[in-house]
Amino acid sequence: MNLNRQNVLMVDLDIAVKNKMKKFIIFFVLINQFTNTLQAYTVNVDSCYIKNQLDYDYLIVEGYRFLLNGNMQMAENIYEKAVEYEKCGAAAYFQLSKIKLIKGDAKSAEYYAERACLIGDNNIYLLNYINILKISGNTKKAYSLIKRRINENVLEKELIYEYINSLIKKNELRLAKKELKKYQKILTDDLIHRVNIAIEMKRRNYEDVLLILNSSNYINVEEKYSLKAKIFIELQKNDSLKALIKNVSDLNSNFKREIAEIIIKSGKDAKTDIIMDLIENNIKDIEFEKWLIKFIINETSKNTLKEINLEEFIYKLKNYCY
Repeated sequence: MNLNRQNVLMVDLDIAVKNKMKKFIIFFVLINQFTNTLQAYTVNVDSCYIKNQLDYDYLIVEGYRFLLNGNMQMAENIYEKAVEYEKCGAAAYFQLSKIKLIKGDAKSAEYYAERACLIGDNNIYLLNYINILKISGNTKKAYSLIKRRINENVLEKELIYEYINSLIKKNELRLAKKELKKYQKILTDDLIHRVNIAIEMKRRNYEDVLLILNSSNYINVEEKYSLKAKIFIELQKNDSLKALIKNVSDLNSNFKREIAEIIIKSGKDAKTDIIMDLIENNIKDIEFEKWLIKFIINETSKNTLKEINLEEFIYKLKNYCY
């Protein structure tokens, strides 16, 4: 007796209902049915035979697992294996570009980012390539690429944001405002706020930036504090800067380092009492305090160091350590 697929499924289900292991058999039958259907429809994906595509997908997931576990070298090895499939390799090239950038190999990062763009028509790959070009100092190429894609009518919000931002950096503020108005229906409120902040920062309209920051629900607390620190330094609002230092003392150490660098490296002859507040308010964060004292010694003038009694703070720190 020849049974078609539907009859086989019904027989298996009937047996399963009568069997104590019915749940397992039903699961097995359905999975088998799904697999057969999948194979019928996925013969060829991006010029890769299905066997290679499945192997490739497995390598991508494995590489990502090693990245999450902090084993960058193993992830790199896996992604380099994955790109052997060439036309299947856009995601692997994308991941390799980021790994190479982290390792300081900007040339390779650019190469892999460009390969990802050529193989996979994906805005994420494009934006990654643009960012790597900017980080490696190849801004001219980055801006020409952005402009070309905009001219090709690739109207993706992040790309438009990068385009307007490039105009701001080139000090073409009037054109940036015009383009913002043109594309504002595509941009999110968050990106519109960021563009306006960048324009007003470039114009040194710091009070206007503060108004935008205080009214915005889209910019996170850490970004707001970073911008406010720069503005308070420019406006010489030392009381406001001291209040900010106190507020950020409960935030994570990496962000506090960013704030400390802004204050100490501002080139504005940071007031010694502000630096002392920075140390005092974070005295319980031992690792940050160690870094901060070393950073102050390396980055401040001899006169500033004379005015700050680092020995007192080092003694307090020692008490917290032991």
